[in-house]
Amino acid sequence: MKGYYLYRKHPIAIRLEKRISRIIKSLASSNYDTSSLYRAQEKLLSELLKIEDGIRLAREEFAETRRRADLFAQSFSIRGDEIPEKQKKKINLLHQNAKFMGISIELLRYGRWLVRYVADGIAWRAYRYDRMVIWALGRNRPVPFLSGKLGFSKELEIFRGVKKKGKEWLPILNDLTNCLRTFDVSVFFRGILVSLEEIKTTPFTLEDGVSLKGRLARQNDRMERFYKFQETKNLSDLDSAMAGQYIRSKVREEYHFDAISEAICEAREHGYGFQMPEKGLLFLTWQYSKPLEDVAMLNARDRYPFMFQTLVTFRSISPRFEEYHDSLPITAMDIPADDIIDLLFGEIALLVIINFEVFTEQCNSYGLPLQHPIITEDSITWKVSAPYEGLIQNRLFNRVMLEGLSIKSFCDLIKIGCEETIKIANA
Repeated sequence: MKGYYLYRKHPIAIRLEKRISRIIKSLASSNYDTSSLYRAQEKLLSELLKIEDGIRLAREEFAETRRRADLFAQSFSIRGDEIPEKQKKKINLLHQNAKFMGISIELLRYGRWLVRYVADGIAWRAYRYDRMVIWALGRNRPVPFLSGKLGFSKELEIFRGVKKKGKEWLPILNDLTNCLRTFDVSVFFRGILVSLEEIKTTPFTLEDGVSLKGRLARQNDRMERFYKFQETKNLSDLDSAMAGQYIRSKVREEYHFDAISEAICEAREHGYGFQMPEKGLLFLTWQYSKPLEDVAMLNARDRYPFMFQTLVTFRSISPRFEEYHDSLPITAMDIPADDIIDLLFGEIALLVIINFEVFTEQCNSYGLPLQHPIITEDSITWKVSAPYEGLIQNRLFNRVMLEGLSIKSFCDLIKIGCEETIKIANA
């Protein structure tokens, strides 16, 4: 939601922050163990259902208020009378009330998404950060309101039934997340995914020679593609457009979470802060409530002048309303609960700045012969020279820009991916 921080004092925003913050802190204090991951889902589900009820009620009140204002104004226009000043004020008041209700609806919609975003963090932890599987399960449309979904009571029954098996069992309610959009419940035992449950809400029989149609056909196709992917671990079996979009590596990936957290702490204490964990990669922070963005930038320029002498790019690490469901969510980052909360609720802004020239030099120093990027309106693509020839897609570069991945780990991933491609080509 654009400008969410402007509405932080709104009653809905205050309640939302208080309730979700409590859940996030509880997860962190329990070290994200199996029991806390389950309990948090139950609490998030309760919040989500309340929010959905609130959205329905607010929409009804919004429509009724607008209708009353329009009818009131029309009653004068039909007679050809000029609207008296007193009545104009009444009509304006109705429109103002409608506008206020509209803001409430937007905040509730954002709250609904944000509850799911916290559940995304739970899902990423349960799936042990296996983004390939998470991407595979995310290839579908967003889930509609749970409170009106057919078969949801059965999903809930299975979800709770799994947990009753014992403390080593963990169910994930896929429909509670933004990122898991295929199957209904993921079942884990001792941290291992053992099954994916799909609830059929429409009974059907299929005679020989008769093909599935409509929703059932699409649902069946998604499941068959996923099962094929599970065998091959090839994203193109899910969608040809996903070929080359992910590199599976056994190399430990390093993230600059400590630097991010330090920059946030500086912003809390001084109004702004910045950290450069690697040359060419700068984290800039400031408090939304204080107009210190320019001051932060000027001080960063004084400290690291080389960063701003040639072309740079920047992105914010923030909760992107209904976007980037396949990126590592802030709620899954290994940073303190207070940092997560400040980023989620508009207390702290976090900007990632990369200097193209310095970034290229750094990658070359790590053994990745990177050329200058191909920049378009909506993407940045990098070309790699021999022996690691190929193109680096925007999604991989986003891991540095949106997730805090180190430049060294980025280079290691690209080199491994190129080596695998060469092996396959020579096989």
